[in-house]
Amino acid sequence: MTLFKKMIRDIMSSKGQFVSITIVIFLGAFFFTGLSSGSRLLTEYSDSYYSKNNLSDLWLYYSNISEDELSELDRIEAIEDYELRFTFQTTLNNKKLKVHSFDENSSMNELYVMKGKLPETPFEIAVDNEYGKANKLGIGDDLDYLVDGKTVSYTITAFIESPEYVTKIAEDGNGFPEHDKYGIAYVHYSTIPELSKLTGIHVAYDELLIKTKTSANRNSVMHQAAAAVQNDTYLYGYTREMNPGISSLAADIEQFESLSIAFPVVFFFVAMLMTYLAMRRIIDIQKVQIGIMKALGVKAKKIALHYMAFPIVPGLVGSLLGGISGSLFVPQMILYLLKDTYDLPGITSRLYLLQLVPILLVSILLGMIGAFLSCWRVLRLNASTAMRPTAPKAGHHTLFERFARFWSNLSCQNRMIVRNITGNKLKTILSCLGLSCSVALLITGFAMYDSTEELIDRTYSEIYNYDAILELNYFTSEHGEVTLTNPEELKFPNGVSKLSVPVLNFETTSNSQNTKGTIRALDNNSDYFKIVNSELQELASPEDGFVISKRLADQYNLRVNDTLTVKLTDSFYSGKTVEGTIRDVSEQYLTQDIYCTPSFLENQGVQLNPLTVYVNFKEGMTASKFEDLYKDNRMVSSITSLESQRDAVEIYTQSMVGILLIMVFGAMLLSFAVIYNISLINIMERRIPLATMKVLGYQKKRIMRVLEYENLVLSIMGIVVGIPLGLLLMQVVFDTATTDSMSFPYVIFPRSIIFSCILTILFTILSCVPLHKKIKTINMIEILKQIE
Repeated sequence: MTLFKKMIRDIMSSKGQFVSITIVIFLGAFFFTGLSSGSRLLTEYSDSYYSKNNLSDLWLYYSNISEDELSELDRIEAIEDYELRFTFQTTLNNKKLKVHSFDENSSMNELYVMKGKLPETPFEIAVDNEYGKANKLGIGDDLDYLVDGKTVSYTITAFIESPEYVTKIAEDGNGFPEHDKYGIAYVHYSTIPELSKLTGIHVAYDELLIKTKTSANRNSVMHQAAAAVQNDTYLYGYTREMNPGISSLAADIEQFESLSIAFPVVFFFVAMLMTYLAMRRIIDIQKVQIGIMKALGVKAKKIALHYMAFPIVPGLVGSLLGGISGSLFVPQMILYLLKDTYDLPGITSRLYLLQLVPILLVSILLGMIGAFLSCWRVLRLNASTAMRPTAPKAGHHTLFERFARFWSNLSCQNRMIVRNITGNKLKTILSCLGLSCSVALLITGFAMYDSTEELIDRTYSEIYNYDAILELNYFTSEHGEVTLTNPEELKFPNGVSKLSVPVLNFETTSNSQNTKGTIRALDNNSDYFKIVNSELQELASPEDGFVISKRLADQYNLRVNDTLTVKLTDSFYSGKTVEGTIRDVSEQYLTQDIYCTPSFLENQGVQLNPLTVYVNFKEGMTASKFEDLYKDNRMVSSITSLESQRDAVEIYTQSMVGILLIMVFGAMLLSFAVIYNISLINIMERRIPLATMKVLGYQKKRIMRVLEYENLVLSIMGIVVGIPLGLLLMQVVFDTATTDSMSFPYVIFPRSIIFSCILTILFTILSCVPLHKKIKTINMIEILKQIE
């Protein structure tokens, strides 16, 4: 009990240092529990959402398929259930709906009803909730849409969400949700025969849903099922893990888990260094007391445990406060950042108290390690040696003193700063490491912001040079024959130039990996579109092979001159495969496109269908005027301006500003804690020199200026170390943030590095403000009475 009271008294006498350590632990706990709670919340929610709504495990697509062709599926033991459904697309006024059928017997992909009731009769429709909100729709509203060029009217009965569409991105879109232009809808099965009668089009089942047993290998079952179904119109398939929205959400969850380790490591490392320095100062002051305790028979183990208990207090306080606040606020912030990307109905944040346990153990353990390392050297001494006052350190010449001309030009104040920094090398090194971590956080935050800005500028200024894209319709006859729109039949006004490009959807699969993208068959025409490498040098569209994206190359470990085989997934290509040699690798950030010339595909027997038209405006034409010209044209499926694409991406990436502010705030607190802690140690260790300066007539401001200059030098040293550390941390964060649909260029502008350095220096200056009171309270008479 006596030692416990002593510990409390010692902590209170050095409360400034322990408060600064608590702040750093608070930051580490805040990021760890916040990010790990966010990833756990999303994991538990998605697992529950998929399970309750019986999400299918496999999706297989055909041009047409009937129930009679599915009998062999019953022989595959790993298949638990399967069902067929119709899928078709409707368009009107530059808006698209992907429509699926369902009925009372549908057991998979059950809908989450947000409002209203599910359709029960023909031409009733349930529309996804975000599409309804974006277009200001209500229950009972009538929707007129084109199906194969014919107008069909539907009545809205419900707004829904579906577990198979946690994100809704059009296949011909820009890689981001545009709820006002693209949505998902469901109609009752009874609508399909009525639709066929009304429009005269051939309607057939084209999608097979399969539920596998829990222990089954989904990828293996998919291939077995595709082989078992006696149908030669198979196009492609994918597993639950390959579902674009589900895989993207899983990748984001994995990112949060990775970041929950990366950032706290920085803070806890700094906290351990600060604990070591603080405890070393306390033990140096109490060295005689330790000797007396050993002389009285107190075992070294008990003394060590006494000092190792000091970090428990800041560890408990910092971990509890940081952990609880992180669990409360960070998951909510994550949900806010993801709300424009994912549709997760009914998700609410909750407090995960168990996440506090590991952070409590880690913070206390690291603190105890720091305390043990600081007291071990004194505990090794025998009692008589420990009771002797520590002899002052012998004077020494610094390296700078060898340069006589340089040293002679330094003022007395600057010489004092140099000697103090070089006199305690360990403290200087640890201080620089702590400050370098702050600089690294700042650089990483600014790099994320700069890279996002550069991604948008490169994509929409260097690569895309068109003003708008027209996607043309195709029509299906009652016998299932496809009629394509001829771009030459579409009249364009004066002031518009155009380029018709065949765009083919593809998939490539290797083991459990599945990648979807588009092949753009275009001759070199940089007026509309550029293919560039990582140095933004223009590449030619090859006539004897492919140019692929860097992400695709990395994902499948492909190199130049390797062979790549892809499968065309558009229904009118009947699952044809195309093989080509990789001639180059292009820089792409928002797509997984493959480029080649039209003649290359034609030589492989592909009949090209140029349903994509790139358009450039001349004087007098604007995006809004152009859209008004074609929004009611039945030959046009959609119109997307480059400006609207850029706006959609900017909305998606605006969360980077919030992330930057959080990292700046964390770096500020970290800098404050490190500088304040080091300055307190300097003041306590240099009480006699500082008291002497006061006796000699130095004013408080001048004494304080010496400490401020010393801290600035330490900050500059921390900046020198922190810049490369920040660039390394930036690369780790970007590698973690890269997904199949989005990658970042490794970019940080010089101004951001300069601004990070300025902020670090500014934080250093602000951290010195509370130290003025410490200088003022130095009692020069009492201090100079002490025996040295």
